[in-house]
Parts: sequence; structure tokens; C-alpha cells
Amino acid sequence: MTARGTAFDAFTHARGAARSLDARLLDSLASTAASRLAPIGLATVARDVAALSGLTGDERRALSVIVLAAALVAREGSTRLPLPGSAFDELAASALAPLGADGAGLATALLDPGALVARATGVVGPASSDRPLLWADGALSPARLFRAEQAIARALIALSPRQLDASTAIADVLARPTRGPDGAPTALTDEQVDAVAAACELGLTVITGGPGTGKTSVLVALLRALVRAGIPASAIALAAPTGKAALRMTESTARALASLDAPTAADSELSATLPRASTLHRLLGYSPTRRAFTRGPDDRLPHELVIIDEASMVDVELGRALALALPTNARLVLLGDPDQLPSVGAGALLADLASARPDAVRTLTVSHRMRSSDPDGAAVLALSRQIASGAVEPSSIVRRSSARELTWRGVERVDEDALEELLDQLGARHTRDVARPLDRPLSLVEGALDEADTARVKGALAESSKLRVLSPLHGGALGTEALSRGVAAAVASRLGRGAATLAPGTPILVTENDYVRGLFNGDQGLLVRVNRRGAASLEVAFAEGAGVVLHRWDALSERAKPTFALTVHKSQGSECEIVVLALGDAPGSLASRPLLYTAVTRAKRGVVLIGAEDAVARLAATTHPRSSGLRALLADERR
Repeated sequence: MTARGTAFDAFTHARGAARSLDARLLDSLASTAASRLAPIGLATVARDVAALSGLTGDERRALSVIVLAAALVAREGSTRLPLPGSAFDELAASALAPLGADGAGLATALLDPGALVARATGVVGPASSDRPLLWADGALSPARLFRAEQAIARALIALSPRQLDASTAIADVLARPTRGPDGAPTALTDEQVDAVAAACELGLTVITGGPGTGKTSVLVALLRALVRAGIPASAIALAAPTGKAALRMTESTARALASLDAPTAADSELSATLPRASTLHRLLGYSPTRRAFTRGPDDRLPHELVIIDEASMVDVELGRALALALPTNARLVLLGDPDQLPSVGAGALLADLASARPDAVRTLTVSHRMRSSDPDGAAVLALSRQIASGAVEPSSIVRRSSARELTWRGVERVDEDALEELLDQLGARHTRDVARPLDRPLSLVEGALDEADTARVKGALAESSKLRVLSPLHGGALGTEALSRGVAAAVASRLGRGAATLAPGTPILVTENDYVRGLFNGDQGLLVRVNRRGAASLEVAFAEGAGVVLHRWDALSERAKPTFALTVHKSQGSECEIVVLALGDAPGSLASRPLLYTAVTRAKRGVVLIGAEDAVARLAATTHPRSSGLRALLADERR
């Protein structure tokens, strides 16, 4: 049944409304909500409004528009609908437009939505009520989202960890620095030291910063300092919203600790007993069958310190589950970049806390990834900062008339009509650097790759990870599916294979977490051929520490897919040398500053943009701010 049919039946059968006007109103609502809300959303609107009494027909119709608007903004990330407000005004206008003169009464009823909501006591109630929609601070909120923000505010204000004198511990950590990948000591900047000191002192610390600003260095220094100050490593929890981010958190922490020249007893304890980072769901004991968390007010986490990485990806309901599970004597540290894409679910937890609790925020500004001393990195860094500010200077982007003129450094752009040529260029690079080195089957010695084949696969994986092809969308001429097909065809042509044949070197993207194999949604490997006891086996190679791990393709194929291109969402949290970003006509919230910023900041040295000349400036100027009640609730709880 269509969205319009479902809602129309609920309206007319439940309260006998006039078919002509209601049918036309519902047609307009359905067309507005078709791509933004499932049909059940309209049915729910109709059901809730149909149960009301004491309102005129036009008032009920107006209320249906209001309730649907609240459902729509929640679906698109807001936790509340301010009345009046731009989101409501937009939906009301689209609902009224097709009705003409027949909508005069409805238009009048919509002029004062707050007064109308106050009368709808069967559906809407004050913050203290048990109604499905709550009216507070001039905004309408789904009760579950309001209660989630309320629980977060109360829990964070209640945090009161035991006080520690960490100054000596921090001084000792600074005197014994870890070493970076180049072997040089990792000297912390003043702002990084300040962030470590704040996290040692406060119950809540929010550490924000752009790409490469050293959030991981702060994390490791903080762990080392607090263990020295008396918090056992076993009382520390590391977590992230995704398995991929959690694995990266574990690996970067272990790598930094292993780089110490002369680890102290505290450093050794930390290395030996610090638990691996987990997903937030696993930390909180989520049960898929019960759709509930084991940890909560009656069974709190046994930790004195909880650190969450990539916190911009945490939605308000997951934030609520974490807040309810925190013991009041815990320290909570959130690491993230509020300019990146927000959570898929409703809410903007990191951005809200960064705004509402300036006393708890420490911002890192110095980029160590895109170095200003490197002209190419400096160009990418400058563009990312312009995007974050909302104003892009055209001179910061070099236009190339042909994809064959690309230097693959700094910031360059080609028009969409150069797409085929660009895909051919990408195919040539991949064939040369990845596919051909893997064209010869791998051999196993006692069940493992020999040293030479391990180096060959590691080299191909490293080359493959240097460049990422990104798009906001799956479909369309500039979507990931079309881009992937184009590169695959170019590679197949050079290898003399059919385009449909999976050739060695084909990138494989994991699409579902696989805890048995230790693979996570978003992980990438390469297809390889392996000789096993004289028989050819098609397998996928993934980097694992200093080595390579192999998994049979037939065992992974239901949880992974071959692709040469990723959505920007899938790329979140990764980094590479070069990003190729397709700037198509992405709809709604996909066409936004956070999406563009997230894509560009994956790159260290080069960004290639595909699309119209004004696309970057247009996206940088486009925001879809999420409305939230968390700031007001935090202020209320602190009074």
C-alpha cells in the first residue's frame, strides 16, 4: 500500500473526514515525505491525530502537518522541532501549495502552531508527561529522544571522579615520549598537554580537532599519565562507535606504547593489561534478540575511565545508553571532530557538548597530517579550513582541462565530461601498482605466505590504500557503483580479462561486522589467488599488524563486495594520500558542508574533484543544522 493510501484510510475511516480535502492534503504530505519517511510514518500521524477531540477539521489537519514535521526532522537528525521554525515552515508551505483556496482554513490554523499543540493534550504533553510527543522550550520532541537527552544531561552533570594529582605523572610522560612512524620522538604541543591535564582533572572532557591534530597522541599520553596517577589499566575502557574505529584505536595505542625506548613499570602494566578497544555496543552489552543493553543503571560499567573515539558518530540514543551505564565516579573522555559528518541516528552529541560545556572542551588546531611545510599538504589543509568556515576561495582549486594533466597533488578539479578519461587514469594506476604485482598466484609454506609473497601483498595493500575514490551516493553517473564499474573495466582491459571477471588486486569492501574473523564494516582488502595443496583458491588479503591475513572469498562474499569506490560515510575515520571526490547532485542532507569536509580531510597530499566549478563553494555554504534540546537540558541540570 502507498504512503498516501495508508494515511488516507486512517484519516477517513477513523474520523470520517471529508475525502476531497484530506486526500489532497495527504497527497501533498506523501510527496513531501516520500523519500524521507517510511509509509508507516504517515499512518502513525493519521492515527494519533484521529484520536483527538475538541478540534475543528482544519485544526486536525494542521496538527497532522505539525506531527509529521516532527517525525521528519527526527528522521533527518534533529531531536526536536522548534515551532515556528524553518523546517516546519517548509513542510507547511509544501502541504498548502496544492490546496489552493480550499486550504485557507488550514493556513489559518497553521499560523500559531504552538497554541494548537498546547491544545492537543491527547498526543502532546509537557516534559513531565508520558505523551508520545513533548512540548518544551518552544519545541516539539518525540518523547524517546527528549528522554534520551535528559538522561545524558543528568548523567554527565552527576559525574564526580576521585581527584588525582596528575602533574608529576604528566611531567614524567612528557620526559619519556613515544616515537612516531618515522622514529622521531612525539613531542606534545602546549594544547595537547592542556588536553591531557584537563582529562586528568574533569569528569567530562571533550577533545576536538581536525584531521591529524594529534588526538591519538593525547589519548596515549592520557592513558600513561592516569596509570601513573593510580588508575589501574584494567579500570580503563576504550571504545568507538564502529568496529573499524575500535580496531584502529587498539592498533594505534599498542603501536605507540611499543615505540617507547625505556618503558617504566607503569607503561609495561598499561601494555600488558589494557583491554582492547571495543565497539560501544559490545562495551554496553547490547543484545540483538532483546534489542536492549545489559549495562545500565542497575549494572553499571566497572571502569574509572571511559574514552570514546570518533564521538561525532555517536547518536543521542547510543549516548543515552552510555550515560546510564557510567558510574558516577568515572571520567568520560570524548574524542572527535564536530565538523565531520554527524551520526546516522538523531542528535549531534559531540557538537552539542562542545557548545554547551566550553569548560570541558579542549580544541587541537595544529595538523600533523597535512603539514603546512609541504606545499601539497598545505593546499589540502587550506581547502579543508575554508570548507569548515563555509567560504571557499576559487583560487585554492586548480582546474585541469584534461584528466591526463592531473598532477595528483594539492587540490585539482576536472569537469564531469572528463570522467571517462579520469576513470581510465585510475584504472591504469591500479593496474600498475596493485593488480599486476598480484597477478602471479601466491604460495604457502606450512600454511603461511613466505617472506617474499608477504612483502608483495603488503606492498599492493599499501599502494591500494594511498588513493580513495569517494562519492556521496551509490547510484547515478557519479555514484560509487558507476565509478567502480568504470575503474574495473579499465583494469580488466589492461589485464586482458572480461570486466565481469574478479581479477587479483580487486579491492574488497567488508559490509558487515564479522567478529569471528576480526573483520569490520568498512575494512578493505585485496583479492588474491593462492595455491593450496596444488589447487587454486580465490582469497582476500587484509593487512594485520606487520603481516597479512587471508580469508577465502567464498566464505566472505555474503559480508563483503568488490568495489573501487566508497561512499563518504564509509570513508569516515580513514586517511590516504589522495582522494578523488565525485561531486554529483546529491539530495537533501547528503549535499552539505560536513560531507564535503569529511571527504577532503581524508587526504594528506592530494584532492581531485569531479564536477561543476561552483560545486565546492555551494556544498561548503550548505548546512543542515540539527535542532537539539541537549544544551538547554544541560543548562537546566547545572542550575
